[in-house]
Amino acid sequence: MTYGTLDDIATGMKYYADVDFELVLKDPPAGIFDRRSWNYWNLRYHREPVPPLPQRLLPGTDVVAT
Repeated sequence: MTYGTLDDIATGMKYYADVDFELVLKDPPAGIFDRRSWNYWNLRYHREPVPPLPQRLLPGTDVVAT
């Protein structure tokens, strides 16, 4: 969903249902999506406003890794 081409996406959509793509958006690991892909997929599945990108905290701190 982040690195695939349009052909890759079309192929994936043949084998996976929309619900599968939506499940990925509900709880993805931090660092998987770039901003552009995150916005695209959330808007495609009508998740508006688009939630913030998942972030990870550095262990033992309150510092967000970017």
